[in-house]
Amino acid sequence: MERRRSQRIAVNLEVEASVTDDAPRSVVRADPVDDNIERVSFSTEGAGQFFDAQMMDLSVNGARLSSETRPPLLSRMSLSFSFAEFKHVQATALVMWRTRAPSPQGQYSFGVLFEAIPVDVRMSIHKLITSQNA
Repeated sequence: MERRRSQRIAVNLEVEASVTDDAPRSVVRADPVDDNIERVSFSTEGAGQFFDAQMMDLSVNGARLSSETRPPLLSRMSLSFSFAEFKHVQATALVMWRTRAPSPQGQYSFGVLFEAIPVDVRMSIHKLITSQNA
């Protein structure tokens, strides 16, 4: 059963990616019963270092990428890629999942949720998806 909410298209796009240094440092959750606070820290390992990735599929909400680099969960990423008539797309995304181990080719897969992507690019993705599924 498909767990994704958005329809996707298969792509094979080169992406320049980096974990940004403004990744969340902690998340605070208050327990309403006794007001205990639990803090969870996230790694910003590799922040500011660029790496190459391949975009495997794409939706209006996010993408699945593959790379030799395994970015930290919930890290904020800067992505740069070309799509359709757009020569230079800049997007900001959050890493929502990642594989535990690399593939036999040494690649990790990870999924990102777009936090910011130009509206005209999002519309172009939607048009392409709906035309392929019509």
